[in-house]
Amino acid sequence: MPEEVRQKLFPQFTEFIKSKPNDIIPLLISGIKNAKIVDTVKVRDVEYNVLENSSVWNSFAITHMLTGNFRKAKIILEAMQEAGTSDSATLTNYAAVLLNEMLATHKLHEENFKTAKECTYKAFVFDVPKRSELYKGVLMPAFKNLALIRNIESEHYLNKEEHFASFIIGWISIEMSLMRIWSKFLEILKYSQGKRQDMMNWDIQLIVEILSMAKVIPPELKNDLDNLREIRNRLVHGTQLDPTIGEIKRCLNLGRQLIPILQ
Repeated sequence: MPEEVRQKLFPQFTEFIKSKPNDIIPLLISGIKNAKIVDTVKVRDVEYNVLENSSVWNSFAITHMLTGNFRKAKIILEAMQEAGTSDSATLTNYAAVLLNEMLATHKLHEENFKTAKECTYKAFVFDVPKRSELYKGVLMPAFKNLALIRNIESEHYLNKEEHFASFIIGWISIEMSLMRIWSKFLEILKYSQGKRQDMMNWDIQLIVEILSMAKVIPPELKNDLDNLREIRNRLVHGTQLDPTIGEIKRCLNLGRQLIPILQ
């Protein structure tokens, strides 16, 4: 990091190094507390505040999250929110940390889950202010969080032995991830905005077939999708009363394979 930038972000850096700390978190928190709100954007009567150097603090938090240190990631992002920030990226990242922590522990924490949903929905409103822009919205990180929320809910219902709800919600998570992959595929093919929006409403079976023929989805993944879709249809139409635990776990695992395909 250039010295000029470092001095701006961390004016106490020299004193901090002299103290030979074991943890850089106090230095980050000090920098965040000294940062100012530099912009406020209003969307649907909701104000979103942007903190000075927000991208820098977010990058530190995400680095900690990706290495499995959820505690430190939360400390950084909570400090940012205490400093007044409420921009879409910070809200999305905070929700992602809370959700990934639950994913790692295979347990839904009710208070954190509620907070993650609130942050994600608020960020999604900012990312997609108009329903006509859903084709773009599904590519945003907030929508990725929404797919993860459904996957975690699915495992929660499995733990409660509510098998029907678990499978259906797990399948919803899969469809949401497929919508992300589909929209990106259409973007790469340079379809017009109106055409992309219309094609978001295509039948999921047709979407899977096209993605498979285009080799976006490998054959083994398509086979799993076809099989799980058939189970979903049998459950919805009443020709199968409940999914097996094995079918639910396959649904959960496939959902978790699909979520990280698009960053």
